[in-house]
Amino acid sequence: MPERSTRAAVPSDQGPRVAILGGGPIGLEAAAALADRGYPVVVYEAGKVADSVRRWGHVRLFSPWRMNRSELGARLVAAVAPALPSLDPEACPTGAEFVAAYLEPLARSRLLRDCVREGCRVVAASRSGLLRAERVGDPDRASHPFRILIEEGGSERIEAADVILDATGTYRNPAPTGDGGIPAPGEAEAASAPEGRLVRHLEEFDGAARALYAGEPVLVVGAGYSAATAVRELARLAAEAPGTQVTWALRGALPPLPEIPADPLPERAALARDANRIAAAPPPEFTILPGHSVERFETDPGGLTVTLRGREGLRRERFGRVVSLTGYGPDSSIYRGLQVHECYATRGPMKLAALLAGEGSGDCLALPETGPEALRSPEPGFFILGAKSYGTNSAFLLRNGLAQVRDLAGLLPAEAPPRKTTGSAGP
Repeated sequence: MPERSTRAAVPSDQGPRVAILGGGPIGLEAAAALADRGYPVVVYEAGKVADSVRRWGHVRLFSPWRMNRSELGARLVAAVAPALPSLDPEACPTGAEFVAAYLEPLARSRLLRDCVREGCRVVAASRSGLLRAERVGDPDRASHPFRILIEEGGSERIEAADVILDATGTYRNPAPTGDGGIPAPGEAEAASAPEGRLVRHLEEFDGAARALYAGEPVLVVGAGYSAATAVRELARLAAEAPGTQVTWALRGALPPLPEIPADPLPERAALARDANRIAAAPPPEFTILPGHSVERFETDPGGLTVTLRGREGLRRERFGRVVSLTGYGPDSSIYRGLQVHECYATRGPMKLAALLAGEGSGDCLALPETGPEALRSPEPGFFILGAKSYGTNSAFLLRNGLAQVRDLAGLLPAEAPPRKTTGSAGP
């Protein structure tokens, strides 16, 4: 396809051009904060605004409204959706409520309505005129603008930026199901089967997706909060729909979730309590398999036969559907052409991962203050924000991302300085 130039060129007397990858909660908050300071901002979103949040819209957040929005965002949204100030700051919204009451109005606000480009997928980013291995540690790399490959409507083009904030999240990149974190034999075939019997995201099991699960034998794989949410919903379904049988395979021992004393997040406490109760005293429709991992998938037109490995050997069972909720991780292919130092364990940016490594309480509210320097990358002007910055560490809360947006103030000028134009400024 022929290359097209940027649709909305930035005047030469404006500040550094900021490209924000991902139109989810943290991408939009960062865009608003920088636009408010005079930076020319473009938000690239592969789907619709908050596309990933929409996918788990029926799920209720652990954190209340007061933790999930910034003061600037609340003011911007109040001008577009006056009902927001009446929302209970202590109430925990569902994903759908969060999108409708806050994220969509924020994207339509005066600062962002001309900045957000839906249906624009960022394929890759690099430096104009430089390869990843060139000028390592040299601040002169910043004088070469970022070169961003965009796919939109079946065609591709290059756009330029001086600063990139990668807030693309992790929800689109679920972890494999097999033992050791790699795909099990047959997993690729199972995942691509047209019947969609291997599911890697939270469906509304006792709601919109009820007909797919009612009366079926279902396997849930995973032991985190997503898996616990699926198990709790499937328990409700199994109690109402005869023939529904649920097997829960957990890699570790029981109980599956930590219960934090005097947990300040009641929704989190209730989920942990409910999931642990099901695991300890399963209903008649449930089979709990601690210490088990998936060894193999076999696909046939009517279901999936799964071989599970436990301490007592192998067990082979056939299921109508398999719900694999083994975590999510960052897609680093976007910045493969840039100098990004990743943690070998979590695949998050190394500075932040090192600060998070010592926290093992299981309480995401107990995470340490990380500060602006934790966001800094070997690649000047490139920052990873939001859930993606935590890599495979699942302790991220929206309030951590809001703190990161505030921390950017320590890394970028308070107000956008005029941008110098050079022969290498790009399109």
